[in-house]
Amino acid sequence: MAQLQSVAAVASNAVWITIGVFAALFALTLALRIVRSKKYRSRRSDRDDAEWKIRYNTVYEYRGNAARVVVPEGVTDVFSKAFYKKSVQTVVLPTTLRQMHAMAFSHCPNLQEVVLPQNFHWDEREEYFYESPRLSAVTYHGKRCTDFVIEDGTLLLCLVKNNVVETPQGIRRIGSRAFSSSSNRAYTQIRVSEGVREIGANAFRGISIKQIVLPSTVQTLAEESITFCTDLRSVEIVGVGEFDGLLVLGDTLIAAFGDKECYVVPEGVKRIGKLAFSTALNCTQSIRLPDTLEYIGSHAFSFLPYVERLRIPQSVREIEMRAFEFWRENQTLEMPLRFRAQAGGDNCWNEKCRARIEYV
Repeated sequence: MAQLQSVAAVASNAVWITIGVFAALFALTLALRIVRSKKYRSRRSDRDDAEWKIRYNTVYEYRGNAARVVVPEGVTDVFSKAFYKKSVQTVVLPTTLRQMHAMAFSHCPNLQEVVLPQNFHWDEREEYFYESPRLSAVTYHGKRCTDFVIEDGTLLLCLVKNNVVETPQGIRRIGSRAFSSSSNRAYTQIRVSEGVREIGANAFRGISIKQIVLPSTVQTLAEESITFCTDLRSVEIVGVGEFDGLLVLGDTLIAAFGDKECYVVPEGVKRIGKLAFSTALNCTQSIRLPDTLEYIGSHAFSFLPYVERLRIPQSVREIEMRAFEFWRENQTLEMPLRFRAQAGGDNCWNEKCRARIEYV
């Protein structure tokens, strides 16, 4: 009996010890959360005054008019269009910065230099400096760049002001939106260096350019890499030759360009890439598509006010959203009958299209 009582006492003590341990751990966790919360609140840099609108360490708007701006320490994020159309010339960003959103410094006509912190990581999907044409110096990872911003073999941003631009040797890819700050500069030629294998999406979006020369090493060209370049007259791939108004790689039409009244897409093309005809939007009056065509990408034929009629071949199996965006009532689409069922609903191929549709 005495032994049983002793065992019961030990078990009871073990239970209470366990409860005590859990209680202590809970109290410690709660205390740490309180400390962290106070520390976080103390580091918050919220402001709403004549110069800044900052919430939760994010700059939503710069309201000042200084030529040189130093963003306050504690800021971790610069929101989209936070410096939109501001007259700043130099911006120094804090060491606490972690990210910036698309067009954070867009349409800044006087912006010349931006200093990024050492630990900032460039997200090439974002157009930080869209249409800020005077930008000529960016400090990235401690290096002041005055021609190109490059990281791990990828050209992230072109800062060159010359009419003729040749990308440097040693890079393997042209990143997405690499020329995004250059959209209102006029280039005669951009020559991509040998060794580059990939051209990212929107790499040459919207720039004023006469000729693009690509290297023989290029293997991947994003479907929307050359878009809205309405001055483009020539695309050449070294070792392949010059393309006459239609840039076709494999079975895909990447871009239509030049001053042509009629574009005849050759037999064998199976895909029309995203925004393929955006570069020919001011010229095109007629487009003829091949009976080998199977796929039409999103916005492929958007912004084509001068095309009176377009026949979509029976071979086409898939049409992505807004392929004919902004077509008007005086334009006609001859469409395979099976696409009638897909004409409505979310993300449909004829969203924002007012053209007359004839199903055959």
